[in-house]
Amino acid sequence: MFRYALPIVLTAITVLSKKNEDPEVEMTTPQIIQHWGYPAEIYTVTTEDGYILEMHRIPYGKNDAKPTTPRPVVFMQHGLECSSSNWITNLPDESAGKYCGIDSNLKQYVQPQIIQHWGYPAEIYTVTTEDGYILELHRIPYGKNDAKPTTPRPVVFMQHGLECSSSNWITNLPDESAGFIFADAGFDVWLGNMRGNTYSIKHVNLNPKQDKFWEFSWDEMAKYDLESMVSKALNVTGQQQLYYIGHSQGTITMFSKLSMDQAFSAKANPPDYDFTKIQNSVYLYWGDSDWLADPQDISEYLLPRILHTVVGNVELKDYNHLDFIWGLRAAADIYYPIVNLIKQDLS
Repeated sequence: MFRYALPIVLTAITVLSKKNEDPEVEMTTPQIIQHWGYPAEIYTVTTEDGYILEMHRIPYGKNDAKPTTPRPVVFMQHGLECSSSNWITNLPDESAGKYCGIDSNLKQYVQPQIIQHWGYPAEIYTVTTEDGYILELHRIPYGKNDAKPTTPRPVVFMQHGLECSSSNWITNLPDESAGFIFADAGFDVWLGNMRGNTYSIKHVNLNPKQDKFWEFSWDEMAKYDLESMVSKALNVTGQQQLYYIGHSQGTITMFSKLSMDQAFSAKANPPDYDFTKIQNSVYLYWGDSDWLADPQDISEYLLPRILHTVVGNVELKDYNHLDFIWGLRAAADIYYPIVNLIKQDLS
């Protein structure tokens, strides 16, 4: 089923370099807010111990008149080593700061709309797992400038990381986003969505408001979700095998799946995954500045267990966890090299 597993092991803050194509690169947070047509205000406050803090405000929506009565206040606080820009970095219908007040029904259309916005074909598929979760997959069947193919293309399946979605692979500009790069390179691109995220929030019997709906971990994702999504991609395309690219949780779930793939037997809780059983060829990309999948974890735990199947082991300098999908060097350092690896394998 799997020709190669192409995992990407990664970490945190993306450093943007100058890029003429994106006017937001050199903008401050208020400027980005105004760039998208929203009102922006700046306030400062001094803490008890003397630090002067800056706050940014979006007092009302893009298409709203200036309110005459107070609105409910939502305060958003960024995480470690971040800033207020976290809440407005994505497109308006994907950014929490700009999202308040937008019809939530738009959520299910966001990813295909972004794909089509850049001139690529987009398709949506659903599949139901053995334990009843309804997962949504997004597909880019061919490139922007390609005619609709008459023969099958090699399938590349991309799986997002923890608390993320298929959007990870198409958020940047087309020449920086893995989903678009692989489609333009001649591949049939499938983007998975694990249970519980924005696009896979349905179940045949359970409601997300029920605690029972959320009684799962990445063990179930490995056992049920990957099997269902990969089988769907293969069935639709008529292919017998595919290339898998995983990021963060998308990597560990596939390693776990491959380690138990031979028998699909039930495991004790928590399962004990024996990575030495993995037989698929692996190209491993990892960052020396990753503090989630850190170098010690890679060198002392992961590599000794999968070394027998590692075809390529690439350490990337100054890469942290999220640079693998949002870093502006990722296309040159990771995506295009993987494209070439797959093409060499197909030749």
